[in-house]
Amino acid sequence: MGASESKKQAYAEGVRVDLPWGDKKMEEGVWAEKLEGYSKKDVKNTVPAGVQALMEKKGAMDLYQEFITFLADSSKDFLGSYQSSEIHKIEEAYKGRFAERGIHVFYCRKMMSDQYNTHWEKWIEYVDISVNPKYIPKEYHASKEAKAEAKQMAEAAEAAKVKA
Repeated sequence: MGASESKKQAYAEGVRVDLPWGDKKMEEGVWAEKLEGYSKKDVKNTVPAGVQALMEKKGAMDLYQEFITFLADSSKDFLGSYQSSEIHKIEEAYKGRFAERGIHVFYCRKMMSDQYNTHWEKWIEYVDISVNPKYIPKEYHASKEAKAEAKQMAEAAEAAKVKA
């Protein structure tokens, strides 16, 4: 398998996110699902293999399908792009339910510019709390309050892991 084939495999598994400024390789226990960048993605019908394996391991495939369906059906801007305000509402509504199943969910985004235009790369990161409880992505797009809450959840998960 060539280098480009192994990268495609990594994207399909959710262990890398392809971004114009370079790939982001996920840490242990973290999988990603790209929402959009230069091209749109059919999030309802394409699940990265690693994300699917995590959801099945945690008994959360039904929750994931519900979450991703709400996300895919959320209102878009005039160009058909996901609106951060809508993603935040959906993330907020589901993060507690995912946490109950041992998964942290983070909406990430990064602005990209080139000589022709500016756009947002957007993706979701799913974290297996039992493997990487303190992980919070640096691209996590949330309010200060939500980031503080995520930090508290990560610290609580780490404390619970230490006790176990």
